[in-house]
Amino acid sequence: IVNQKNELVLTGYFKFQAGDPWYSFLVSVADTAFTSIPEFESNLVSIYPNPFSDGIFVNILSNIHKFEMYIYDISGRLLFNSNLKRSQYIDLSGFEAGMYVVSFRLNSNIFKQKRIIKTNK
Repeated sequence: IVNQKNELVLTGYFKFQAGDPWYSFLVSVADTAFTSIPEFESNLVSIYPNPFSDGIFVNILSNIHKFEMYIYDISGRLLFNSNLKRSQYIDLSGFEAGMYVVSFRLNSNIFKQKRIIKTNK
């Protein structure tokens, strides 16, 4: 279905098998939607550097004691998650070069979401 904004909207239950040409199309749509995901800014936490080559510093700028941090690849697959209680360095040297999304949650609510880019050294 194409909505009023000329965006493709897929609704309903879909069942696909590997090798099905529609499966490839669906993945392509999901990749595009994922990379255009909105970023939510918050002054509770900062991430640097961006882009990065080995890892990121997560600087907690609040007295809130526990954040949940998730890192997803562009296909939406969860690659890393951790409960953060303090500012710390996160080693991501094992990640491939590319774009990722970091999501921070507090009480299961997203309060910051940011795209980060890993470069080759």
